[in-house]
Amino acid sequence: MPGWRTSWPESSSSIRAGSTGHALLASSSREVGADTEAPRLVASARYVVRVGGRRSRVGLRVRSRLLRLLLICVVAFVVAGCNGGTVDRHALTNDGATLDSIACEGALLAGDVARGRTTTYFAREQAEVLRIESSNFADALSRRKALPSIERRVREKAKHAAVLAATLQRLHDHPSDRAVGAAVASALKKLGSCT
Repeated sequence: MPGWRTSWPESSSSIRAGSTGHALLASSSREVGADTEAPRLVASARYVVRVGGRRSRVGLRVRSRLLRLLLICVVAFVVAGCNGGTVDRHALTNDGATLDSIACEGALLAGDVARGRTTTYFAREQAEVLRIESSNFADALSRRKALPSIERRVREKAKHAAVLAATLQRLHDHPSDRAVGAAVASALKKLGSCT
């Protein structure tokens, strides 16, 4: 601003907002002369003030917080609805195919462990991911309502998923043991009807 001696801020703590909405800058080693134009925007950790005008980032922060809250609510709603509903024949067939796929993927991983073709860290983490997935199926299939005609098969599939999760946990606990890898690979091939 013409006629004012202002300086560039060294840090966000050197900015003080005046009562008129202008940014008054504390003195620093780099002085700006009276005839030099001051910077158009001065940033601080909390807000942006336009020199000679008013512009606040507080509105942007509130908006982004509301969007985050909305996103969390949508995700919670979707996740809560995933295990809902009644299990019908089609859902049981799809869940069974997914469990077979998890078992076959675990068998491939265990086979690689048995032959020493994978790292310990990868085997441990991948076995944990597969175990969590099958454990979630076991939990969902044991709790969800099912058609009366297939309820027994749904509960058997839940037990099958629990056995699969326990087998994958064994691989997770011993990711570098070749003997355990071979035993787990054999067990998972039988559980998943892998070829």
